[in-house]
Amino acid sequence: MPEDVAFLDLEIQEHAGSAAAGLVVFQQPEMELYQGLVEAAQGLQELRSLYVHLQARTLEIIETLDELRACPELEIFKSSEEDESVIERIVSVQRKELEEEIAGLREEAERVAEEARELAGEVPF
Repeated sequence: MPEDVAFLDLEIQEHAGSAAAGLVVFQQPEMELYQGLVEAAQGLQELRSLYVHLQARTLEIIETLDELRACPELEIFKSSEEDESVIERIVSVQRKELEEEIAGLREEAERVAEEARELAGEVPF
């Protein structure tokens, strides 16, 4: 028995003693109708809670999809689906960029090493 119905039942029992003999405060059909309304209200409350949860989850999924659509890797994937050589071209470009960066770092390392030797007094003439 739901709490509201139990409370109402208690209230009926309290007032029944003060009621005239033979007077029925609530008839059985009315009590059943009230119980049905309470159950329906509880069901509606559960549905509202579920609806709010689903709305929040839907927004999370939409945001995740937006992030995925904005991701450059998705474009690479789509392009590679259409043309398999796209990955090879990307790898080639990245390899070239890395080789250039390595060459630049080696030059900088040699320059710093030379400066360190000069500061240490090991200048070759």
